[in-house]
Formats: sequence, structure tokens, C-alpha cells
Amino acid sequence: MITRADKGNSIVVLPTHQYETKIQNFILNNNFCTATTDPTNTFQTQVRQKINESSTLIPRDSRWKYVNMNPSAP
Repeated sequence: MITRADKGNSIVVLPTHQYETKIQNFILNNNFCTATTDPTNTFQTQVRQKINESSTLIPRDSRWKYVNMNPSAP
């Protein structure tokens, strides 16, 4: 497996099984949980509401700059 390192401009070369083990350990050690549904649309709706409510901070003609048109979960 050839991949970019987390920090810096370097490349890491690892056996695939070692890379997968590192990913699994990271997930287990950081208490991640899987979601059964994609919350992206809910978050996008909340972001749009807050942008529309902040009329004094964000001018009306600039609001489109702060909204992702087609968001998706990684």
C-alpha cells in the first residue's frame, strides 16, 4: 500500500494488512460508531437555516458561497 502520510509531504509504503490493521485500531481506539442513515441532508438544512438567519453577518448576495450544493458523506 502506498499512501500519503497524515502530516507533511511524505509518502508511506506499508503492506496492505498492516495498513488495514492500523485503520481498525484507530477506529476502535477513538470510539467511532457507524451510522445507519446519512445525516448530511439534516446538517445541510441546519447550515442553510443558520446562514439565512444571520442577515447582519452574511450579506444576502453572498450566502451562496457558504453552502455546498451537493454534499455527501465520505
